[in-house]
Amino acid sequence: MKLTIYNGEKKIVDLYENMLDVKVNGDNVSWRDGALKGIKMEYLLLNDDVETQDEVTDELISQDLKAKYKEISLEDENRQLRERVEATEMAVLSLLELM
Repeated sequence: MKLTIYNGEKKIVDLYENMLDVKVNGDNVSWRDGALKGIKMEYLLLNDDVETQDEVTDELISQDLKAKYKEISLEDENRQLRERVEATEMAVLSLLELM
């Protein structure tokens, strides 16, 4: 992944590349080998193969992956897992009834 930090004029001011295991939590971004806390500028999370120049374009903004890598709380993760287990149980029961 590639973290692209840019200013209000859409000029890229910092670029981190080849990041693994990325997690986004608001203005904090962490990855396997590091983290940035309290990012006060706009930023994009992009695939490594996305070409960047000196400025951020609307095309780059449309490729932002922050939402996909958003860190979720343990409570939310547990709730989601319980829902999946319940759905799986219901599916198994439905299959058993068909037999």
